[in-house]
Amino acid sequence: MALEYTKKQAKAWAKKNFKGLEAVIFPSFTPDLSALDEEGIRWDVNHIIANGFMSAMCAIESCGLTFEERKQFVK
Repeated sequence: MALEYTKKQAKAWAKKNFKGLEAVIFPSFTPDLSALDEEGIRWDVNHIIANGFMSAMCAIESCGLTFEERKQFVK
């Protein structure tokens, strides 16, 4: 099956539109470490969007989150 574009065209499009490989979001916590800092996480997400990244990965394995905290963080 032939592609509708050349390799050169694909590279040119990617160079113009992609801003890095992937951004990583780490969980932020409240000052007393008792809960996730939703406001801080939203700031991180908005910062990633403002810098033009195309995708993000939630690093849920970076610390000892419970299953419920992991779900909340990704949500």
